[in-house]
Amino acid sequence: MFLIIEGAWQLFFLFLILISFGFLCWRKPVYSAAVILFLAPAYLLKINNWPITILELFLLAFFLCWAAKKIKERANFREIFNRLLGLFGSGYLVALVLILSGVLISTILSIDWRPGAGIFKAWVLEPIIFSLILAEIIKSKKELKEVVFGLVAGVVLVAIASLVYKLFDQLTFDGRLSGWYFSPNHLAMYLAPGFILAWRGFFTREDKKQKISSALVILILGLALYFTFSYGAWLGVLGAIVVVLFLAFRTDPVEKKKIIIIGLLVFILFLAIGCWQNDSEKLANLLKFDRSSWQSRIMVWQAAGKILESHWLFGIGPGLFQKYYLDYQSFFSVPYLEWAVPQPHNLFFAWWLQGGLLGLIGFLVLLVNYFKNIILVKQKLSKALSSEALESNQLLTIFLTTAIIYILIHGLVDTPYWKNDLALIFWSIVSLSYIAIHCRD
Repeated sequence: MFLIIEGAWQLFFLFLILISFGFLCWRKPVYSAAVILFLAPAYLLKINNWPITILELFLLAFFLCWAAKKIKERANFREIFNRLLGLFGSGYLVALVLILSGVLISTILSIDWRPGAGIFKAWVLEPIIFSLILAEIIKSKKELKEVVFGLVAGVVLVAIASLVYKLFDQLTFDGRLSGWYFSPNHLAMYLAPGFILAWRGFFTREDKKQKISSALVILILGLALYFTFSYGAWLGVLGAIVVVLFLAFRTDPVEKKKIIIIGLLVFILFLAIGCWQNDSEKLANLLKFDRSSWQSRIMVWQAAGKILESHWLFGIGPGLFQKYYLDYQSFFSVPYLEWAVPQPHNLFFAWWLQGGLLGLIGFLVLLVNYFKNIILVKQKLSKALSSEALESNQLLTIFLTTAIIYILIHGLVDTPYWKNDLALIFWSIVSLSYIAIHCRD
């Protein structure tokens, strides 16, 4: 469902935009990083049959401008590497090597390397490079918040546009909101991290206007997320909110009464949603019908497990699950309930199948290193920073970490990574989390 840009005037206009963006990259690299996150849905735009999306063109301009500027400044790239190593830790470097090697090897050894090469470039390599440059260019909490704002603003724009689809009754055949995305679940996976980050406004000591704007953003994102009727996203968000309330409750600068009130409101909200869904056909099918989406997922997981029996070491290569899934129908006596399945509906199955055992281990090492650093550095922060800085750093780190937790929870029943925009958001949030726990000014 790509939108093709091919007219002369369209190409000329795009050229002017890229030139302007290149100028912004040179003068204000942090702003340009925020713009890229804002424009994450631009991966759905392509030029003719070029093997590159508009989002990738912006990323390429960002990479080239950063490298050219560093060369012009005669920057010491060894010092940059050491700084990033000190920021992320050696475990992060090991994870990157394993992930890149695993996906690359799986691509090379697959039955068709062409789709895998494009996925490796756009869903793994480019988001990782962007996240590393992000960590290099952000020097202050102000810049950190500007990038987070760009991410959330892009999600809000998509939510507003999607609600316009709802207003004109442009829904899927089963009455779910998908906007211009491939599926309601994909829209939900894009909206949810921004929805979680938007809650931060309720925990800060900023003025009432800030809190009102945060409430409005939460309402817009919440409505769009609700109309996707993505139970996996709802479960992930609920789990993430429970985690953030628990962590915030243990943070001294945050008012405990406020957390209890918000916790009660969240409980009432999800209780109301549960009541509204009690008589819905989707929930009835999920709980009782033998052809429900849950039963379909179980079949997909069984097929994924069967595929891994023969491809446990190197996987099958990125972008090939649909083909193998259909081929493996012969191993099951019961016909599949779902035939169009580009991903295995599980984040860990997806990493194993598309990155091999190395890719899966790398992803697990990344998660272990991430949460270990969050815990250890948080303990050091409490001794090293002032109470004001501690509040700001802790809150932002908590919400960024909670967004990662959401991805992992939702990842149990879906694949909230293996898309251009989702991969970019994942690696950006990981990078921003590390930056948040180290920023001191």
